[in-house]
Amino acid sequence: MTSMHKKKGSISLLPEQVRPEVLEAFFNVFEEDLGILEDLRDR
Repeated sequence: MTSMHKKKGSISLLPEQVRPEVLEAFFNVFEEDLGILEDLRDR
């Protein structure tokens, strides 16, 4: 979750109605998907 705090500048570009919790959940799922893709590629 620390990766979210490094991008405070880009968060201000997003619509105000998007809550930080929603973004964090989205990024966490996205990172998990990338990990799964990398695992499949290594096999």
